[in-house]
Amino acid sequence: MAEFSHETLTAWLNSKGFEFTCPVCGYEEYVPGERPIQVTHASPGFAPGPLFRGAYIYCANCGYTMFFNLREVPLEDLER
Repeated sequence: MAEFSHETLTAWLNSKGFEFTCPVCGYEEYVPGERPIQVTHASPGFAPGPLFRGAYIYCANCGYTMFFNLREVPLEDLER
C-alpha cells in the first residue's frame, strides 16, 4: 500500500489543474494536511462509525477546510 504525504496530495491536486480560492475569504493559498484522517458520523441513537478515510486542505488565512475522499482518490494515484 502506498504511503500518504502532503507532497503527494499537492502533486495530485496540481495534476488535476486544481486552483484554490477560498470561498470564505478569497485567499489563494492553502495548506495540505499532514496525514489522512478518518471521517466519522454520529446520529442520535447510533454509535459513531467511520464513513471514509480522507485527506484535507485548509485556507492559510481563515482555516476554511476542504476534504477529499481517499476512496475516490486512491493513494496509488497520489504517487503519479
